[in-house]
Amino acid sequence: MSGFEHSWSQFHGDHWPIGYRLRQGGAANWVRFHSLPQSKRYADSDDDWRTLLHRQNALAAAVLGHGPCWLV
Repeated sequence: MSGFEHSWSQFHGDHWPIGYRLRQGGAANWVRFHSLPQSKRYADSDDDWRTLLHRQNALAAAVLGHGPCWLV
């Protein structure tokens, strides 16, 4: 078993690393972040894209840090 598979099964049990399956399976650590003001779903201007990129980069740095990580 690879390092990823071992870590995944340790922290997520039988849940598959697929977004909709995690939500449906009731995974305790599933989270969703809204990155645009007023819970807007899509960027429709250059300002929205700049806001989106800034917020996603800040979130990634806070959550993932600067070392190696797995992206699923």
